[in-house]
Amino acid sequence: MEKINLLIVDDEEEYIDLMSEILEKEGYTIFTAHSGPEALEFLKTTEVDIILLDILMPTMLGYSVCEKIRKNYNTRPIQIILVSGLVDDMYLEKALEVGGDDFIHKPIVPLELQRRTKAAVIRLRSQLKLFTERESLKETVAKKDDQHQHLKKEFETIKKINIELSTSNKNLKIKVRYDMLSGLLNRMSLFNTIDIEIERAIRSGAPLTGIMLDIDHFKRVNDNFGHQVGDIVIQRIGEMLNNSLRKYDYAGRYGGEEFFMLLTNATLQQGYIIGERFRYSLEEHPINCTNKSIRVTISMGIAQYRLGESRDAWIGRADKALYKAKKMGRNRIVLE
Repeated sequence: MEKINLLIVDDEEEYIDLMSEILEKEGYTIFTAHSGPEALEFLKTTEVDIILLDILMPTMLGYSVCEKIRKNYNTRPIQIILVSGLVDDMYLEKALEVGGDDFIHKPIVPLELQRRTKAAVIRLRSQLKLFTERESLKETVAKKDDQHQHLKKEFETIKKINIELSTSNKNLKIKVRYDMLSGLLNRMSLFNTIDIEIERAIRSGAPLTGIMLDIDHFKRVNDNFGHQVGDIVIQRIGEMLNNSLRKYDYAGRYGGEEFFMLLTNATLQQGYIIGERFRYSLEEHPINCTNKSIRVTISMGIAQYRLGESRDAWIGRADKALYKAKKMGRNRIVLE
């Protein structure tokens, strides 16, 4: 890896140490700052490529720091990744509004940190190429006024490339995180989210419940109506799951026709109520597919997280409960 200067800005020493340890192994040159003002002073003397910037800091919020960096260094391609334990979508939207390129939730998951930093390097390289081309065009304009119209078109092309790059980055974030058929979290993002919520449950002591769902006789749907109809069924169930989630719940496509609902601050009985409401709604509302109305049912297995157990052990218990539900005749819920 070419030399990449990376600045970590956080008022909590433990997070600075953790992120430094993870990223030094990846070959980055690490610098640190414990506040927004300290970071802004540091940038006056040192060129930095990537900044990991905590949002909630006492002296100056990360949002304000991000805005100042974008204003003061608007001719330099700096990647800014905002970091926070806040999970509400409004904080992510605010991070993007002030000029952030990406967002990482606390507690830090090493694999997620490594991947998002690598994605920042990819974006940085693309932007450096565009900046180099832009500077070259500026010099040409100064030397050859008679080529003004031609160069104007070139600038328009670069502007278009910048827009396309921004759109591409947004689409890449979606593709990396979400399953494109169901619209739910893909398997990797689902596992990352589960790990984060397990850590949160351990710290807070709040209950955490998971529901494993499986479409009943899905093979028959594909065999009788074709895989295109099967895809529509998965899309529709993904939409219904998204619409049925509470604000801080998650749903992901576990694989094939299996899905997993992650219910934060929910007991086993609360999980049953949520699951039964969804099961009944799906049973009572046939799915319309290419002029066909298909009645689809699901089976569910529910398990509440037990402190100390691994993610796989917890999912395994929900999966066993699902197996019991299917063995008992399908279209039902079994509590582990």
